[in-house]
Amino acid sequence: MADATDGVFRALLDRLITLGVERVFGVVGDGNVGFVRVVDEASRLRPDAPVYVRARHEAGAVSMADGFARMRRTVAVATLTQGPGLANAVTALATASRHRTPLLVVVGDLDDGQRSEHLQWIDQSAMLSAAGVSVVRADGRTPGAAEVAVARAAAGETVVLGVTPAGRILDAELRPEGGAPGAEDAPPLDDRELTDLLTLVERSVRPLVLAGAGGIQAREELIGLAERLGAPLLTTVQAKGLFTGAPSALGVVGGFATEATKRVTAQADLVLAFGAGLNRYTVDHGAAFGDAQIVAVDPDPDPLRRSPSVAPRLRRVLADGRLTAARLSAGVGVGSGARTAWWPRPEPETSPGAASGLLHPKAAMLALGRLLPPDRVLVVEGGSCVGWPCTYLDVQHPDDFVFGMDFGAIGVSTALAAGVAFARPDRTVVAVAGDGGFMMGIADLDTVARYRLPILFVVLNDECLGIEALLLRGLQAPTDPADYADGPTLQQVVSGFGIRAVRVTTLDELEAALSTTITVPTLLDLRIDGSIRPEWLRR
Repeated sequence: MADATDGVFRALLDRLITLGVERVFGVVGDGNVGFVRVVDEASRLRPDAPVYVRARHEAGAVSMADGFARMRRTVAVATLTQGPGLANAVTALATASRHRTPLLVVVGDLDDGQRSEHLQWIDQSAMLSAAGVSVVRADGRTPGAAEVAVARAAAGETVVLGVTPAGRILDAELRPEGGAPGAEDAPPLDDRELTDLLTLVERSVRPLVLAGAGGIQAREELIGLAERLGAPLLTTVQAKGLFTGAPSALGVVGGFATEATKRVTAQADLVLAFGAGLNRYTVDHGAAFGDAQIVAVDPDPDPLRRSPSVAPRLRRVLADGRLTAARLSAGVGVGSGARTAWWPRPEPETSPGAASGLLHPKAAMLALGRLLPPDRVLVVEGGSCVGWPCTYLDVQHPDDFVFGMDFGAIGVSTALAAGVAFARPDRTVVAVAGDGGFMMGIADLDTVARYRLPILFVVLNDECLGIEALLLRGLQAPTDPADYADGPTLQQVVSGFGIRAVRVTTLDELEAALSTTITVPTLLDLRIDGSIRPEWLRR
């Protein structure tokens, strides 16, 4: 199976072979997986084809190619994914450009039309122009763009070639929820609109109450409203933990919801959303709330925060969420009392096993929830592992949760966790990442070690780049470009920083590893079953 850019990539590869290019340095991502597949396939079949070299970080991939070109005095090639992948490498690109290294960097790019729906969209040409790097876009509207980029690189320039795919194989990014203006800046809810909302609420049979980042200050009012309506309480991932302890709380909604929660939300006929972005993953690609009417109470008028999939049944109310919730609660069911709950309370989550004998990531997260101090601060980043802690590892308040996927990047959790630990030395800071993201951000372990920040790093280790392995399987291609099983162990790596590391393959080993208080930087290398497809990627 090949994507729509396959011909572009094959023609580009043929041109690179004529130039004698020996290696392509890169990090595979969803924006460049097609090119990496073509290069890797050719290296198996043709002795004159370049070999793909798996770097750990995008900046490292560019610098490797830069050094190779300087030594060989020939064109070198690197490849990166779009958005955060390219942004990670800007410093290395600027260095190569100022040196006038003959370097071609093949990256993914996005159509301007994807701006509202793709978290990783950025004006790449503007970003690179500011860094003094040449850009050529192969978007189907510029004939011969790839050849122009190759010629400029051969002439001694550092050139970025952005290839815009006609279709996506897997779009696994989230848009951030974003905050909302303060209550003092929010417009008031007029009486006529209040009457209309009360009519909608009174007619509903299965309402639910949803809070996003903009609804955090309305916690008590929203709990009161849900009690009046007999409605379940849910949050977006950005407001994770807001309703911890409330009897009707069902956790996170959408792609990161449990299967039991998804069954409840799919039955709703009215969703009262307060300060929630309602992006594609909050609404689970339009499937989270069935055919329910959705009321978005939010002073933020930005339509880009909401998925087009819910537009036909979305009613926007530009008003302060806390005050609106209080007025709705006061006005609904006057004289008849609170409604009874319409939804069945889900059974407690159980810990599944993994057929391979390795850890099931869900079981590991549930165990961590029992074993760690309840006032923990949880830091997560992107990648295939992100859903497991977002779904199954609870926090007590949104302030205890740092969602590091604002740009869809991996490799950020170590630095984020360090900042949290500096700010809150009295709390247990837990950073959850995949092995790919952890290794990508490993340089910041030096800071953690020097300041002896007592961070617990939990690495869900399947020895590969999980999403990219799925992409390659979807292309019916070998997964070698995403495979890192032949590298050093995490224990070997972090020991150089003086960081304690424990390999964990069973729940008993996990419990033993956490039997003492974490007072020094500690790594738990959780060996998980990589064949288990992350729940949030199943739709």
